[in-house]
Amino acid sequence: ARKNVEKGKDQLFKRLGNSEGITSLVDMWFNIAKSDQRIKELIGDSLEKMKAGATIYLVELLGGPKAYKGRSLGEIHRSLDINDYHFDALIADLSRALLGAGHPDNLIDEVMVTIEPARAEVLEKSRAAMDSVLMRDGKSLLERFGGDMDLETAVEGMYDKAVEDHRVRFHFEKAKAKQRQVRRKMYQYIC
Repeated sequence: ARKNVEKGKDQLFKRLGNSEGITSLVDMWFNIAKSDQRIKELIGDSLEKMKAGATIYLVELLGGPKAYKGRSLGEIHRSLDINDYHFDALIADLSRALLGAGHPDNLIDEVMVTIEPARAEVLEKSRAAMDSVLMRDGKSLLERFGGDMDLETAVEGMYDKAVEDHRVRFHFEKAKAKQRQVRRKMYQYIC
């Protein structure tokens, strides 16, 4: 996913259906989020305002025309007191919207990889503070694992072992779409 993103975000914008596709995606995303018990109180009465802002931001982030001229993400979200839990919930809802729209797994992964760096700005954590957790001896955790393929293999192995373990099996025995989501989340968590 990271390699594809490096080839150009404009491809993401086109593959998601340009501005119209992203607008539709944001509608689906916030319809899911407004009923998500973990974050619905953050949305409150500002659903339309949030959808409009998210659409403009995502269009630009995913390779569309540059149109965002507002406050920083940190300033916008500061009063909401968002933490990693809320960010993860919102991103999981976005993943569900992408899946519900029929996008393939590799495209969903590319969108998740592209949007994840916004966490530092939304939560107002310094990039250095977040990177210092992942860097050791000048290498990221992903590099220490040996790259995407090796990390995916490790995640598959961990997932398979969890399904075999009677103590935690019920957390991992899910439908195929949910299994992909859990594996993707494991991968993202490690990265």
